[in-house]
Amino acid sequence: MIVDCVSKVASPNVQPITSNSVLEAIHRGAPDHCVRSTQEMSSFWVLDPIDGTRGFLEGGDALYVIGLSLVVDGKVVLGVMGCPCLTHANMASSVSGRRLIWAFDKVMSDRIWSNTGILVVAHKGCGTWLRSLNIGIENQWKNLTEQNFVQSFVDSCMTVNEACFGLSRHETWRSSLLASIVPTKKDGHVAFHFCCGSLCKYLAVAVGAVSAVLLHQTQKTVKVWDHAPGVICVKEAGGKTTDGEGFDLERLIRNGERTFMPSRNSIVVSNGHLHETLIKHLLK
Repeated sequence: MIVDCVSKVASPNVQPITSNSVLEAIHRGAPDHCVRSTQEMSSFWVLDPIDGTRGFLEGGDALYVIGLSLVVDGKVVLGVMGCPCLTHANMASSVSGRRLIWAFDKVMSDRIWSNTGILVVAHKGCGTWLRSLNIGIENQWKNLTEQNFVQSFVDSCMTVNEACFGLSRHETWRSSLLASIVPTKKDGHVAFHFCCGSLCKYLAVAVGAVSAVLLHQTQKTVKVWDHAPGVICVKEAGGKTTDGEGFDLERLIRNGERTFMPSRNSIVVSNGHLHETLIKHLLK
């Protein structure tokens, strides 16, 4: 599929594109192609073909995300998240799904996306942008506005008592890290449960559906591909991502390493305004 898409937009003067040539282009970040003499990668792609395998298998309102990011000199400079199942029809049956619909409708305004899924793109220093997945291959190389991209921002909530939070699907409020920060929910819309995987939680923060998500990791090490695309999408939308002690996640994603170790087995994803308060409570 990738070869077919690339071939349609490639210059007629180049040699025929094959699967090997595409893989070679992606592999240029490997040590043999580095501009430096070290064994570390200067740049590499991180791909998660299905983040949220359970959601992919279940279908319905269970989200899954296709995530891709580019890491250059230890920094995530590009992130892409595709959500084919994020449509009005799939999401309308759950509270969290309707919350996402509300957020995307607010950002997309009069643009049609309800039955086509969503594409989220972030480039370092250029912001986070959204558009419908329903776009022809002939439009792929147009600029952002010509492709009907619209810029997305995190929400503007300033206090935890007014914030909306994201939880994992089977996580209860009392069992979550948030219980010590906001002891009781003021109503049924303070917490929204999202399934499945990590990237859909980053997505919810990046589009302003929730103010923050606290991810408790059951293992000491976590996979880079489960987080890298979300990290830059949240950051470029105005938010912040750290581990449980406030250490920037981007700095934990080191050259060529497939995993990293967040302090306190926790990851905090927020709109930025609430971050200091959340970290302060976690450190108690």
